[in-house]
Amino acid sequence: MFVDININSYLLFSYIIDEGEILDIAVSPFFRKQKIAEYLMSELFDFSIKNQINSIFLEVRQSNVPAIALYQKMGFKKIGIRKDYYSKPKENALIFQH
Repeated sequence: MFVDININSYLLFSYIIDEGEILDIAVSPFFRKQKIAEYLMSELFDFSIKNQINSIFLEVRQSNVPAIALYQKMGFKKIGIRKDYYSKPKENALIFQH
């Protein structure tokens, strides 16, 4: 049996009590610039309200300008830096909170 599943995007999220973290968010290149990531994050915000999650955190490579712009557009604020957090290539992570 062959099953053809096309996944164009996903958002991975973890939470404990009233704090959550976006672990990963991705949109297939063919589907970018269609506001899919904004939709996923809006759904996450609705989920957070329903589950009394007060803070959402994430880390992002400091060179990932498109992602940073999205996070800021969605109301995230930069709260810190993790020095040399990423490898291959070595790079700082910016920490954001919503």
